[in-house]
Amino acid sequence: MRKTIISLLLLSLTACSGATTSPAAKSGPIEGNATVSTKPTQSATPFACPTVGIIEDLRSMTLFGNNEQPSANDIQGYGKIEDFSGSCVYENGVVTVDLDVMFAGRKGGASMASRVKESNIAFPYFIAFSDENGNVLNKEVFAVALRFREGLDSTHQVEHLKPKIPMPNPSMGSRYQILVGFQLNKAQLDFNRGE
Repeated sequence: MRKTIISLLLLSLTACSGATTSPAAKSGPIEGNATVSTKPTQSATPFACPTVGIIEDLRSMTLFGNNEQPSANDIQGYGKIEDFSGSCVYENGVVTVDLDVMFAGRKGGASMASRVKESNIAFPYFIAFSDENGNVLNKEVFAVALRFREGLDSTHQVEHLKPKIPMPNPSMGSRYQILVGFQLNKAQLDFNRGE
């Protein structure tokens, strides 16, 4: 499990500029280590689903006017992955995971002026898949556009995802893991850690 987390942190800490709402490619490196909050998902078959986990160091994200040089005076918004729920189905050598990821957001001081109208703040996040040896097999980056209604500084939103994973032997499903976290750069990770 620790190897999975380190490998994923190596993959996840790439620059988060240019995030889109569609899946992007696999990514590039950095160092780090973290814990993962996991819980099982429900299977519609006799076979266990892959577990799902949120990487604690990547569970929250602070967006700045300049994400390479974080400043407490230039915070645009905060995002947090609050929880998730899921289930899975095995069919024709593929496991499809129905995954609902719950996000919360809050506007930062730099974006409070936009409070008089509805606005969105986009937070890049990823879904990764690791095997029983902790090797990250695939990672896709998405962006959740958290919608702030007029007059509100905070919001909650659920993103529904359906990752499909090749799984020729369904009895092996519980040995695999789906990992979720925000796509942070090193400066943002250091800010999260208070460094």
